[in-house]
Amino acid sequence: MKFDNPFSWLSSRLYRAGLITLGLITIVLFVVISIINNYLVTPEAPAGIISFELAGNINASMSILASWDEAAKVYAGLSLVIDFAYLISYGLFLSLACHMLSERLTQTGRVIRFSDIGSFISWLPLVAALFDAIENTALIFLLLGSKSEIFSSMANLFAITKFIFVLLAILYLIIGLSSLFYLLASDRKLKKQQAKNN
Repeated sequence: MKFDNPFSWLSSRLYRAGLITLGLITIVLFVVISIINNYLVTPEAPAGIISFELAGNINASMSILASWDEAAKVYAGLSLVIDFAYLISYGLFLSLACHMLSERLTQTGRVIRFSDIGSFISWLPLVAALFDAIENTALIFLLLGSKSEIFSSMANLFAITKFIFVLLAILYLIIGLSSLFYLLASDRKLKKQQAKNN
């Protein structure tokens, strides 16, 4: 079963330009968020904002918040705000990349089933971005003082699902690109062999 392309309205030129632009934006935002995250690392939050995302219960969330001073909480809020831009960029970038790779694999005429999987996988980063937005909203409520268990649980659930979907997309890209490079190298080798024989 092949899923529809979420970006079928884009021309090939816009597709490539969008992929490059989104890739650069994603890298820049990732670096910025990583730098900010250094200010959020404490014994209670060894992974910074990620520890806050995965706290899982209100006691753990409150413990992390208590370990942050006022400046750190401002950095946490800034990180979450920037993350709204980041989730758009990485969601679109990974989705575009997965679909473009799927189309390229289809053109080889081989590994068709694997390329078909890519048309499904290309939707996962978009869903992950949506889940990331829900997770961020829950974390903001906690950061603003809410002590509701639901927000801690929501952030944990949507964060875990988000990470799984993103990892599946990255895994598809790694395997797919490796397969594509292998097929292209095999084709070149075969053409050279045929040229020698002729």
